[in-house]
Amino acid sequence: MKNKNLVFLFIGFLLLFMGFDSSQYYFSSIFYSENIKLISLVSLSLIYLTFAIATFFSPFFCRKLGLKKSFFVSSLFYPLFILSVLFKSEIFIYLASIFLGFAASIIWTAQGTYLVQQTNEKNRGFYSGLFFAMIPLGTSFMVFLSSFFVEAISFVVIYFVLFLISIAGSILLLVPSDSGRMRDYKLSPRQVIRKKSMISLMPFLFSSSFVSGLMLSVIPIRITDFFGLGYVGKIVAIFTFSGVIISVLIGKLSDKYGTRRFVYISSISGIIGFILLLCSESIPLFSLGVLMLSVCYSSFLALGYPIMSKLFKDDLDSAMAIRLTMFSLAVFFSVILSNFLNFSIMILIGTVSTIFSLVSVRYLFKNNPVLL
Repeated sequence: MKNKNLVFLFIGFLLLFMGFDSSQYYFSSIFYSENIKLISLVSLSLIYLTFAIATFFSPFFCRKLGLKKSFFVSSLFYPLFILSVLFKSEIFIYLASIFLGFAASIIWTAQGTYLVQQTNEKNRGFYSGLFFAMIPLGTSFMVFLSSFFVEAISFVVIYFVLFLISIAGSILLLVPSDSGRMRDYKLSPRQVIRKKSMISLMPFLFSSSFVSGLMLSVIPIRITDFFGLGYVGKIVAIFTFSGVIISVLIGKLSDKYGTRRFVYISSISGIIGFILLLCSESIPLFSLGVLMLSVCYSSFLALGYPIMSKLFKDDLDSAMAIRLTMFSLAVFFSVILSNFLNFSIMILIGTVSTIFSLVSVRYLFKNNPVLL
């Protein structure tokens, strides 16, 4: 990578989410094993509901603060959340969750806008895939490593290490130079969401993100029930580590061959993955289902920015905000519904939403040849 801004952006996010994502994957299982499952569900719900609401205002903050300040200030709330879990203070966790939801809307709107500005159509898919590959690379390493110690040492030690790693990521986000191009964007998310192309794209954004919600809610608990807490890190690592290869590969290929066929691969892989999870109670088949969900989700991450930049290049930050809204709503509904519905129903919901997404994107590509 010759672009130093992207180098520090990528490494900063890698460390930030190596700490935060690793803490999230164990969050549900740790509290579930201590019979206080409700705390984790309420916390995750607060994060993603606040995230969904705040994204409609995040372009305003990014335009006022600039992208560099948006990165750094919002990133500080990730280690704050880890700290709240470390102290196991219910009120602290809930407050940190709300603040994190606001912060997440800003940092991800800024990140998507910045990455698109720093790339072009010939390499955007590759850099998008690489970015979203580096984050699960760090997370998979940390989750897999900690799986060997989580039952032997106090979770306090693990969470304190994750806190320090996230702080290091925040500091590195001070390095990239700022962007002065935010003034080019005029429309608000409420205006962009009414466009036909965005309406057609939203089912794909939602269904792919629903996969992430399941990985944070019912799937770790299912693994704990069937195979034990020690297998959470090992099976989740399949999801995260395979995403490293898939994101880069799909991103690079989409630069050369276009995005349509890979969007279809993403949706079909998700459907196969859901079927495998629904029908299997063995570790190999369950792991294969998780792998197929990784193909679905990783492809979505690699393809999202190239698609958004082509469809909404004049309204980029607001389009990124809507993408985040769909992501956060998908995760929010997954977390909420998991408290009332059993595993099989949740998987069926994911299957139906993915099938609907496949139909919707066929219509999107038919009416937007620029995406081919």
